[in-house]
Amino acid sequence: MDNRILGEALSLSFVTPLKIIQDGAPLQSFSFSVFARALMRRVSALASAYCDREIDDDFRWLAQLSANVKPIGQAVRWTDWREADRRGRYGGLVGDAVFAVNDVEEFIPYLLVGEYLGAGKGAPFGMGRFHLLGDVG
Repeated sequence: MDNRILGEALSLSFVTPLKIIQDGAPLQSFSFSVFARALMRRVSALASAYCDREIDDDFRWLAQLSANVKPIGQAVRWTDWREADRRGRYGGLVGDAVFAVNDVEEFIPYLLVGEYLGAGKGAPFGMGRFHLLGDVG
């Protein structure tokens, strides 16, 4: 098991802007539920396309569970990464959100894989990169 998740708290540190489109507009404030669903879609789609297998998880249950996950601390804000782009294509959420490990336990496999894959719009190009930091509390 990854030593970062053995403590009581786990931090998601977004190092490149996370851009998730919801209802036709970019998400302006961080929601673990929206983030987790986007991350699960990305991991599932890539597993299906490149590993020739489906992930056998109950995504509906995980989505419902994610709605109850609230940060115990957060400093996530919207930023325009490259202001020269007038379309805001490089904008997104950056910063840190801290969670109790028990609250995100079911999502840890997705979070660990997500460190390599990123999440949200532009993930294949380096957007939505995050790191997990353990025992930040």
